[in-house]
Amino acid sequence: MVHAQVNLDEFLDKYSDLCPGAVNLVINDSVIIDETEITHLEWMLSVHSQSFSRRYYKSLLPDTVCWMNNGSTNIELTKHYLRYPGFRYYPMVGVSYDQAVNYCKWRSKVVNHYLPIRKEKYKKLRDYTIEIEYRLPTKEEWEIAASSGLDLKQFPHGVRRPYDPDFISKETNRKKKKSKAKWYKDQINKIEEASNKDLFLSKELIPMEFNVYENYYSPDMQAYRLEFQKEGMNSHTTWVYESNPNKYGIYQMIGNVSELTVERGVAKGGSYKDKINDFTIKTDFKYTKPSESIGFRCVGVLKVYKKGEKAPPVNIPLKKQITLDLNYELVNNYLTKVESEEKEYSVIRKLGHDELNKYSDGITSSVVNDSSSLLKQKARLMLEAYSKANKLFPTEWIPKSDLEELKRERIALSVDTLSVSQLLAMNVQEWVEIKIDLLKLEMNYELVHNYLRLIETDKASDSYLQKIDPSIRILYTNNLLIQYYKESYEKALYNLETFRKENSHYGDLREKFPTVYPKLVRENRIAHRDYWVSSIRYFLEDYYLKGKLFPEHWIPTHEKNKLMNESYYLELGEQLRELERQSSLF
Repeated sequence: MVHAQVNLDEFLDKYSDLCPGAVNLVINDSVIIDETEITHLEWMLSVHSQSFSRRYYKSLLPDTVCWMNNGSTNIELTKHYLRYPGFRYYPMVGVSYDQAVNYCKWRSKVVNHYLPIRKEKYKKLRDYTIEIEYRLPTKEEWEIAASSGLDLKQFPHGVRRPYDPDFISKETNRKKKKSKAKWYKDQINKIEEASNKDLFLSKELIPMEFNVYENYYSPDMQAYRLEFQKEGMNSHTTWVYESNPNKYGIYQMIGNVSELTVERGVAKGGSYKDKINDFTIKTDFKYTKPSESIGFRCVGVLKVYKKGEKAPPVNIPLKKQITLDLNYELVNNYLTKVESEEKEYSVIRKLGHDELNKYSDGITSSVVNDSSSLLKQKARLMLEAYSKANKLFPTEWIPKSDLEELKRERIALSVDTLSVSQLLAMNVQEWVEIKIDLLKLEMNYELVHNYLRLIETDKASDSYLQKIDPSIRILYTNNLLIQYYKESYEKALYNLETFRKENSHYGDLREKFPTVYPKLVRENRIAHRDYWVSSIRYFLEDYYLKGKLFPEHWIPTHEKNKLMNESYYLELGEQLRELERQSSLF
């Protein structure tokens, strides 16, 4: 795939700043792989570098609630794992397959925008066009990267002795290289001279290249003889540069987090939650939704062309590109529902066997005898082929009710990122009407959000909250109380004796929950007020995500007029009036 004769090792050595953090995957002369998993810092860079509305922004955020599956530390990690600066170089988790794929697309776009500028300082590259296409790794690529070139029958986890000459040779300083080699050998000698009992308790065991329960080498360095690490086990992920890189210079291919592959529903490599004896590099981990123990890294396909050798790019008008993107997302989202068995897969048969059978190549052997999985994979391959050819995938096979729901949701995310002038230039009335509804929704959200902020800072009276329909607000308040009860109950399970001592006047929450909240209210009126305000926020967010307008009649007129004169609100109003005026001319 590299048209020009360029050696990848030489390229990465001489021009490493063009693709930083990349390692040659040793498959052919074109594939590179990230040396670490994608971190929070990299993910948030992609989120904040894109033009978005509140709705689009939320679609880019991970599912932090996944930490609720993680035991005692779940509540703090749910709140802080994504945002806290100390986690910047921890692996990104809680992302869906589609979010990871979209990150790869964004990264390809950004990197290829800056590559022509950055390569100009190298005279030898001025006659070449360089591109990198990022994507998720195939299972084969991931296994090659994790194996470090070792025989997986002998080394099922790719483990090797840390004083391996190849590993030490990465040290460029001669004195440091010698001292490093001597240190490793001394440590191994100490281990081999120790008795089995002393070995188990030794603190001088050599760290492995990955972070899993069993975290140290055994004397013979074989994966099947690893000792169990009794203390210091992680209850969550760790720094992506923790421990040593493998022979290829790649960090934590096994451990820390399992990693997504290009095959939807399949992750590779154990996570911090897994025991090393329960899996190998060849093991496939199945998943159906975002998880706190699954992240990803990218591979890149490096393409180097001599100037004039490459065909000019196909320029697709924005309107057509949005239509193609919407079509792809509609089918992709419906196939995802089918694959998660929320929908009956038999609807795929409506595409026609003759059409589907054209896409039999690339089917994995594991699904050959599974007719439903076979059908799903053929449909996915057909979708990808249509996408590459810039063709619209037929959607007649999707039930009408599902199609309308998916269509409006996807169009909303797409048109939300367009300016009024861009949208009007496309002359699609349906898109304009959706944009009008979104602007009304955004204005409604901002109005209520800002008034709640006034209440929280005691600059407005919270008595107006009582004017919201009790049948609605009580429902949302109860949801918060249920969440409070669940967190308290989980805390009790985690440390029952301590919790009983701290909350002895409440007794057993499981039996007395109906009376707990009134007691809390009497004991702490601030907590009562905070619960009311929080329940309204919960109410507002839920309405916003469902595309419903929040009732505004409870906001005092004088406060409402003040808030409507804020610059952001006025700007939204101006866009709305322009769209309404122009849409009447269609």
